[in-house]
Amino acid sequence: MRKVILLLLCGLMITGLLLLSGCSEPKENEMVNIEPAPAEDPVTPPESEVPAGYKSAAPCGNDGFLACGSGGRIDFISNDGTVQSCASGTTENLNSIFIDGQNVVAAGDHGTLLLSYDGAATFQSVDLKTDADLFSAVVYKGTLFVASEGGIIYRENAGGWEAVQMETS
Repeated sequence: MRKVILLLLCGLMITGLLLLSGCSEPKENEMVNIEPAPAEDPVTPPESEVPAGYKSAAPCGNDGFLACGSGGRIDFISNDGTVQSCASGTTENLNSIFIDGQNVVAAGDHGTLLLSYDGAATFQSVDLKTDADLFSAVVYKGTLFVASEGGIIYRENAGGWEAVQMETS
């Protein structure tokens, strides 16, 4: 019985988080169809090849979520499965997407950091002056942090961006 109650509470918390998130409405003229993924080749690809697809997703209000991935792909996927592509302005692989109201942050390979202040309608690129892969982004106490390979955390501040070396690699 305790497990059932815990599962119900977790479901309510997740639903609440989805309800509290915001995102811009998809534009009708930018809808695309979902195509099934190609069958996997039984031969393992070289490590240098990144498989196509999504790498991260985040909820967008009650209507769906944003997903990012290979080739600079950012898509809004509605609850009914309709996919709307967003113009990211990059072809670099995107590893993480973070949403805070209308603010969207996408982090990716070769120092790619994209910001949107209008719910993913438009993105601007941020130059962190690094070629390192960026793996995750989060806003904590009003400050944007981006995690990178080599144990580097980039922190946004009034003067630009600061790289902080962590005790990890």
